[in-house]
Amino acid sequence: MPTPVKRPSQLRAPSDESCFVCGPANPRSLPVSFRVEPKASAVEASFEPGRETQGYDGVVHGGIIAALLDEAMVKAANASGRAFATASLSVRFRSPGRVGESLVIRGRVVERRGRLARAAATIHAVGGRLVAQAEGSLVRHG
Repeated sequence: MPTPVKRPSQLRAPSDESCFVCGPANPRSLPVSFRVEPKASAVEASFEPGRETQGYDGVVHGGIIAALLDEAMVKAANASGRAFATASLSVRFRSPGRVGESLVIRGRVVERRGRLARAAATIHAVGGRLVAQAEGSLVRHG
């Protein structure tokens, strides 16, 4: 008997409960929760970085910024119900993210081609100032 085809809503990405960026089971994860728009293959999150995220005094570490951008792109691709992983990531830092400043993170899929996807993400300060932007290539698991 053939296996029934699963609808995208029935498919799940590998567990990310312990993810250091957004894992609810990880006590050290960042306090960020992405809202998913599956039809648009897009996500959005708000984040207020604390002092534990800083590099220089009062400035969010670039690695934290890059990780948030990466997470946004992967979550946007995973909104299809298929699991993707980052193959390449290019980040442009535009202005410092400040500790205690509310940030808005957005990610979206730009193109899908077979097992590959291209995605983009941005981080803006709530006032609209662009903090960083990224583009990446993603590959589907399995």
